[in-house]
Amino acid sequence: MRRLAASLFLAAAPLAAQVQPIADSAATARKAGQWEALGRYVTAYNAAYDATPAKLKTLDSLLVAAAADSSVANTAADKARALLPYNSHPNGAYMARTVLETFGADSLIAGVYSPFRFIRLYAAAEGKRGHAPPFSPASLALLDAFDGKR
Repeated sequence: MRRLAASLFLAAAPLAAQVQPIADSAATARKAGQWEALGRYVTAYNAAYDATPAKLKTLDSLLVAAAADSSVANTAADKARALLPYNSHPNGAYMARTVLETFGADSLIAGVYSPFRFIRLYAAAEGKRGHAPPFSPASLALLDAFDGKR
């Protein structure tokens, strides 16, 4: 659940070259381009992972705005989707790592079935670490409403 390492993926390149030799230079160039693209993906994923705390603050602001005025909910949802790339997998990995390091692996099961519970679990982990809450009471109330707790 740590950041991705380009070396993890790029280490397979020599093996792939041994297993399936590429005869012509066009195929070689294409293959090199694929490895470069993978390197860019790893870099972008890690940047999204590292930006998670700041992005969660922005997400909190969007949730607060939507809770205060339902007419901006669709716009806030669009902004939230744009804010969290890769279907928010890097951000979820960051949050899961925090939960794992704070409460242990078994605690992650509670968040498997509900993203709302996962967010609450992450907030509890941050609180236990002595960090400021990642989500405001207004955001958590809106998430509770989505989760059917109201």
